Amino acid sequence: MAECRQWEQITDGQFIISKPIRKLLWIQSRGVFLIAENNNKIIGTTGNTTQPWRKSHIGEFGIAIRNGYRGIGLGSYLTNEIIKLAKKELKPKPKIIRLSVSPDNKPAIGLYRKLGFKKVAAIPKQIQYKGKLLNEIIMLLDMTRTIT
Repeated sequence: MAECRQWEQITDGQFIISKPIRKLLWIQSRGVFLIAENNNKIIGTTGNTTQPWRKSHIGEFGIAIRNGYRGIGLGSYLTNEIIKLAKKELKPKPKIIRLSVSPDNKPAIGLYRKLGFKKVAAIPKQIQYKGKLLNEIIMLLDMTRTIT
């Protein structure tokens, strides 16, 4: 898979949000990604990908925010933007957005709830972190009920 090197930049206040203009064929049909930069340093990334066949209606969401940039609204902004982008670009459009999160990541869980995600499962010992096995919380956003 070749690397995409062209980027469109959208400025939102103090952040530069970059998104690919030209995507690879796989990315074009199965995933969308955003990168947030500040002073030429990546401070956040997010993506939403779908699987083929019987799970093509589910968008798998992921996000990472660099320490020092958490708690200032960047996660909320990137999450909203990637969901909008997924609805616009992915074929087929996702009907459900799925994510997994560690139960000790309370700020993220609060954000996801605020954005309409619902906890549907806790799977034991799925995340290995600092030598410990933690539960994995699965949360879903029903896109058939969201208005945007």
